[in-house]
Amino acid sequence: MRNTIVKIVLAALCLMLFPQFQNAQNVEVKGNSKEFAGEELVVYQYADLITYQEKELVRFKVEANGDFKFNFFNDQINFIYIPLGIYKGYFFAEPGKSYEVILPERKDKTTAQILNPYFSEEYLHLGITGVDSTSLNYQIAIYDSRFNRELMFVMESLKEHKGQHVVDSSFSILEEQFKWSDIEYFNEYKSGKLAFFKFISSQMRAKKVAKDQISNHPVLFANTAYMELFNQVFKNYFMYHVRTKDGKQLAIDVATKDYQGLKKTLNQNPLIKNDTIKELVILKSLYDEFYADNFSRASMLALLDSLYFNSKVPENQLIAQNIRQQVTHLLHGFYPPVFELKDKDGNLISLDKFKGKYVYINFAHSQSYTCLKDFELLKQIYERQKENLEIVSICIDDNPEDLWFFSEQNQYDWIFLHYGNEPAVIKEFDIRVFPTYFLVNREGKLQMSLAPSPGENFEQKFNFLLREEYLNKVDSN
Repeated sequence: MRNTIVKIVLAALCLMLFPQFQNAQNVEVKGNSKEFAGEELVVYQYADLITYQEKELVRFKVEANGDFKFNFFNDQINFIYIPLGIYKGYFFAEPGKSYEVILPERKDKTTAQILNPYFSEEYLHLGITGVDSTSLNYQIAIYDSRFNRELMFVMESLKEHKGQHVVDSSFSILEEQFKWSDIEYFNEYKSGKLAFFKFISSQMRAKKVAKDQISNHPVLFANTAYMELFNQVFKNYFMYHVRTKDGKQLAIDVATKDYQGLKKTLNQNPLIKNDTIKELVILKSLYDEFYADNFSRASMLALLDSLYFNSKVPENQLIAQNIRQQVTHLLHGFYPPVFELKDKDGNLISLDKFKGKYVYINFAHSQSYTCLKDFELLKQIYERQKENLEIVSICIDDNPEDLWFFSEQNQYDWIFLHYGNEPAVIKEFDIRVFPTYFLVNREGKLQMSLAPSPGENFEQKFNFLLREEYLNKVDSN
């Protein structure tokens, strides 16, 4: 399985990344924000607009006087964002252009927000100096502001049964906005937003939206409004289809891992006869269904691989690769997400350091009552099991110095790491509550995901695992 993944990654790199480097142009960004002085900030874009997997573009340091400057290469207009405490500050980066951006007032996340798995940052369109009404970011920012007001007004009006004329009036207002614009990306963005407005206000059914805005147009993989519309129209499409009179065949196609049969079944819908659209619908559906338990995961992974190797569309191959990476990275028998985090001495520690031993990974916060109780149990387990087991506590404390003092004061001898230099590790492991545990085996693959806590008979289960391992060695000899 690991060889398959490696082949996919290498093929994708050769097929997709090399042409992009050829066509990419430099994007330069600068600004000044004294509130973020001394901070290292990270710039991201989404790897694709089905999985919304984060892709790091560049890191930059804000100087002591507040000045910052960074650059990256871009081959098309992309949605770029910077995590800034409670905000995700974003703008649309056009290849070859320079920007002077204005960061918002600094508002860091509270500890409660960091610990809350359901907290999400507020998207904030960053201000850009020197722009006028003819610029892409200006048009999108103004249009989005008006769109959100009109949509909210319409939804409230529909609750009060004020009639269709309210929807029509708001739609006309939005349709007139920047009607004179000659920016292709904006006009496609606006078209997607208008169709989304009709769809969400129940003025247009999904089939008509698909026909008017999706089926008869090129797929706009990098246009956020188009892909938002696509994701809404084809949300949970497999489950919708299996409830139709012809749906039984789709379930058979998935169960038998018949990719060509699945494409043939989907051909019955005249709105998705286009191969690029059909593949994208399959990708979206597989991604939606993977955690829903309506279809076999093994079958869906096989279909995903078949699509990857049969597709002639690089963007769809990239999405297939991203879906596979995202849905398998926490499954039993797969390699866990890669990280390098700092210990108390400033050393970068990765899981490779522990090959040959089991690793009990503990995501924690040293001020959490439950974590504090578990630390005492971990201390006892480590004393008994350290010949075969390493314990690694990844902590999200605000101040790493406090964490090191805490571990030394309590004589906790296992490895403590601070998440600060790679905060994305929390998302990579899908941490929703503290503490959370994983067990990695001697080969570096996930043995238990999620693993029981120390108070949930982890040691008993671990001893059973060691016994099975010993008996297998005896049998093999």
